[in-house]
Amino acid sequence: MDSQENPGSGQIVFLPDMGAPVPFQVNETRHAGAAPEPGTRTPGGAGRVPARIERALSAVRVEAVAQTEARLTMEYEARSTGEADKIRQALELFQVETEGILFPR
Repeated sequence: MDSQENPGSGQIVFLPDMGAPVPFQVNETRHAGAAPEPGTRTPGGAGRVPARIERALSAVRVEAVAQTEARLTMEYEARSTGEADKIRQALELFQVETEGILFPR
């Protein structure tokens, strides 16, 4: 196999820019009576959330935040304890291995 067949053997390979926007054009017309586009609101305040639902959502959010904080705190403390144990074991092993070398009696 020579260098002409294998692009990895010294040849420079140019790849197309994958981040460049792809030009396209959509020609779509909406028919009368068709469903509205997603994200658009109908007139008359149909998009408003009733106050009782808003209060319920707020309470659920507060509870979710508290649960998340408690879970993250427990995970952090468990990880911290585990790492502290590893450090303690490494120091003890170091002391045992170097007892007669660094501090001869």
